[in-house]
Amino acid sequence: MKAQYALIGLFVTSVAHSADFGVYANSVSAHSIAAAQHAISNKVFVPMGKRSVATAPVKEIEPEPEPEPAPKEKNDPDAYGGMLYYGEFGDDTGVLPLATGRGGGDVVADEFLRIAWQHFSDDVKAKPYPKLKSTSDLIFAGYGREFNASRLEFFGGYAGNHTKNNALDIDSDGAFIGASFGKKIDNVEIAAMADFGIAANDVNSTIYGGDLNNIYLGFMANVAYEYSIDDVVFLRPAFRAGYTWVNSANYISTGDEHVTNQDFNFFELTPMFDILGNVADGFSVGAHVGYVINMAAGGRTRVDYAAIPKLDSDNYFEYGIGISQEFDGFNLNINFGRHDGTRSGWNGGAEFRYMF
Repeated sequence: MKAQYALIGLFVTSVAHSADFGVYANSVSAHSIAAAQHAISNKVFVPMGKRSVATAPVKEIEPEPEPEPAPKEKNDPDAYGGMLYYGEFGDDTGVLPLATGRGGGDVVADEFLRIAWQHFSDDVKAKPYPKLKSTSDLIFAGYGREFNASRLEFFGGYAGNHTKNNALDIDSDGAFIGASFGKKIDNVEIAAMADFGIAANDVNSTIYGGDLNNIYLGFMANVAYEYSIDDVVFLRPAFRAGYTWVNSANYISTGDEHVTNQDFNFFELTPMFDILGNVADGFSVGAHVGYVINMAAGGRTRVDYAAIPKLDSDNYFEYGIGISQEFDGFNLNINFGRHDGTRSGWNGGAEFRYMF
């Protein structure tokens, strides 16, 4: 029996290296999800208090001085003042920072709506197997609120991918939803996000033709420090760490072999650096560089009783430029970028944002 399993293993390994690359359909989909998670986090973790990743700084408006109070009559029972409570006079005690007071006033908060699109075209090195050509699109929509140096946002969107080589062709359509929260303490920004998604894959290969579905759950945290040079140039080093769990799919090949796939656990570590610059009149530019470190646990594939070598995808650089223009609460950002390493290719996109 052991000799039989050994022969099966040798056969499956030879198949994996030849045209029957379809045994790795689930693994290819899982690695595409990990790349999409990084792209989603790039949309989520934009600088707080700014319209986009490359935009003019927000100008601080000096409050108007309060008028002098009218002199009190001697018989006025309120001549000596009263207790400050329930947000009276804006609650400058700091106890109730969002209270408006009995006399009205504005809550210090900004709401925003943003829609973004990003397109990627990459050659993917799937060690130790043939290269894959990957094209993907990300559509991101978010609604959020910035208040008291904090930001809360709910987001969702579409993540589509087409991956192929001479032996495998996968069309993937997916959707995701999530939420993020960030806090700015002096010049340090700390933010985190969580999301849930599904990828529906249409697979065509010499050993399998059909549908595979993956669901995934991800968490990501980002820490950034912003240094300003005369409120014109902003230097922003950052570090990101994340985890994504991908539920794998199993299937039966055209030769009646059972292809079983272990769930994936992806870990990401990404140091990065941004330069943002205000040019003039709401027009600004920016540049970005980062190194995406991907680590995967699990993901073992078996054909019947034989385990085959895992599909691995390594690290890559990302860098790009962006331009941004603001129009009285509206903001348009356009960006162009590139990957080099395991993923090598170009990408570009745009984001529209409205503050209200």
